[in-house]
Amino acid sequence: MNEYLKLVEEAQKKRLDLTHKQTYRIRKLYREIARELEKKIKQVSKNSLTERWLKDYQKQFKNDIKELNKILRLDIEESMLKSARYSASIQIDFFNLIDMKYGLNTKESFSNMFSKIPKEALKELINGDFYKDGKGLSKRLWFNEKKANAEFDYILQKGLTEKKSIYDLAKDLSNYVNPDVEKNWDFKRIYPSVGNKKIEYNSFRLAVTSISHAYQLGLQRSCKANPFVEGIQWHTSNSHRGPCALCQSREGEIYTPDTLPLDHPNGICYFTPVITKSMEDIGTELHEWLYGDNNSKLDNWYQEYGKEFV
Repeated sequence: MNEYLKLVEEAQKKRLDLTHKQTYRIRKLYREIARELEKKIKQVSKNSLTERWLKDYQKQFKNDIKELNKILRLDIEESMLKSARYSASIQIDFFNLIDMKYGLNTKESFSNMFSKIPKEALKELINGDFYKDGKGLSKRLWFNEKKANAEFDYILQKGLTEKKSIYDLAKDLSNYVNPDVEKNWDFKRIYPSVGNKKIEYNSFRLAVTSISHAYQLGLQRSCKANPFVEGIQWHTSNSHRGPCALCQSREGEIYTPDTLPLDHPNGICYFTPVITKSMEDIGTELHEWLYGDNNSKLDNWYQEYGKEFV
């Protein structure tokens, strides 16, 4: 089944590329906010920076973060849909290969069957129906917004307590927002609660997790609709910075589509649908069934998933 494994590998590569593009986009958005904050500082003289000005500075940040999350919602939803399509496309391309090789004349029917899965998966994920806590994308973005505002407020209040000049405090705030600025020892000493944090991390985490879960849900649903998939094998990602005991315990395990565990937040493990029959055997079985042979397994499959067949 080399052809099938190639389809799986291609889909996984597309998912990783999509994840990299999304995190790059998030970094760019935070960089733009930091640039605007820095611009605001440069527009006035050091002597005119008052606590009243600082409050206006704080207000600008909160408005910018709100707008950033509006953009992120659309960006992440689009990436989630693409991710689910990548995993569902494995089955579409698989059946299309068989259709061409064995003259089944069912290409459109198979495409229709699997093409609905990504949108259904996206809806379930963004509404929160897929998660035990019931939180969808909007609630998670809102939580991240609150956290970013709280951290910004913490730096502001701590800086005032430390009697920092308004100019230096404003610089600290813009530097904290800028993903390209490394926090120095002095920053970490004055702001210990956030000194080792990156403000964009929560957005990264949400994006990576959302793309991963969309891919996984699309894969589970499409594998369930493929009567020749016998299970889904878990593979631990080599990208873990350190050993993940949970993922390592699942390495190589084969699950049914309904029992495949959900990858943890920020996880990028990958999965291989297991098909042991050869493409020739599958093509022959489908061809014979379509042209009249009895096959109770495919009859049952048709009853559940074959509504798109003409």
